Amino acid sequence: MMFRVLLAALACSLPVGTGLRAEEPEVKQEELTELGEQMELMSSAFRRLRRQAAEPAYNESSVELVAVIRTAATAAKTLAPGKAAELPEGERAEFFAAYRARMDEVIAKLDGLLAALRSGDNPAAVKLVAELAALQKAGHREFRKRERD
Repeated sequence: MMFRVLLAALACSLPVGTGLRAEEPEVKQEELTELGEQMELMSSAFRRLRRQAAEPAYNESSVELVAVIRTAATAAKTLAPGKAAELPEGERAEFFAAYRARMDEVIAKLDGLLAALRSGDNPAAVKLVAELAALQKAGHREFRKRERD
């Protein structure tokens, strides 16, 4: 009998408990541009590469990640950053030239990284990954559109 009372009390409390949930905040979905998609590919692969570049056992995987990053960087080089739309017309050509030059620098570092990984020179690969991270940070500061609240 006591079991039935407990079961009934539990059954009555369930609908009340599920109704007391806090409302989930609405997730802001921003649309990714084609350039944003390429940068996401690069970023995802680069995060993995940073973790494994020092380990010779992961060189084959690292070479594949560098290939993904290089392909995305080559595609991104031809696309316009969103910040360009905020610039006066007279400054855009210079902005695009600087952006393409920075992407060429990234691609050149990736080629060096690829060579280092293929030859098994992991200390050089780690150094190049650090240089790529610095280029990424500086490039985002210079070419990325600032997010506004």
